[in-house]
Amino acid sequence: MALVLLSAVLTALSMPGMLWGYLIWVALIPFFISMKEVTPLKGALKAFVWGFVYLLITHYWELPVLTVNVPEVLNSFPNFIGIVVYFLMGVVIAVPFLAFGFIYGLYQRFFERYPVLLSLFAASFFTVIEHLREIGPLGFTNGRLSDALLNEQLGIAQLLAVGGPLLLVFIIVFVNHYLSHLFMERTRDRALLIVISVAFVALANAAMSSFVPIPHSSDKYESTLYALQTNISMHMKYYQPPDETLRVVSRA
Repeated sequence: MALVLLSAVLTALSMPGMLWGYLIWVALIPFFISMKEVTPLKGALKAFVWGFVYLLITHYWELPVLTVNVPEVLNSFPNFIGIVVYFLMGVVIAVPFLAFGFIYGLYQRFFERYPVLLSLFAASFFTVIEHLREIGPLGFTNGRLSDALLNEQLGIAQLLAVGGPLLLVFIIVFVNHYLSHLFMERTRDRALLIVISVAFVALANAAMSSFVPIPHSSDKYESTLYALQTNISMHMKYYQPPDETLRVVSRA
């Protein structure tokens, strides 16, 4: 289970605003190593724990919203209820990964001799799960693996125009799964494998970025956007008369 937790943390750290987007290309390696020859039930449990931890860390910013801001606005429940809701949210959005772990544990033995096919199977079914995760009233798309590419990997992110975010999810999972196979096959120079893999992805991204057309800037078509976030209490923002709020903001 330690490998599952390590993978979840690395995946979360690759998300926008966290540590480094290129981690996404190796973050799933510990997870797939831990999924080697698991039973369907154990695979479901590991996949759920991975999704639960990874998504909770990714959505850490929701904790103060649920424990501070929402109770201030509604004034109908104590702060600790927000903590309960935060963890229940993690359970709900991680449930689809139960299906991935169960099916993966059920069928991986049929592809043991064919690592490329197993990687294709894992990537395909993971992509299906990501699609199912967005369907219905509880559909939730934030925290996709493809989000890690949006800040630093604009070259590879151009594939969004071809197959959308699910294509990027497929590629990321396939690369991670096949690298996990190569990692387990090697007895030494494993760190070198990781470094070379990330470097190769970075070179591919740079090459693709060089072909991205950059529009010529023109003052005629440029506009300046302004955003204002008022640093006032929730009570004043929602319950005070507008004139009072305007007076406080103007004075600030």
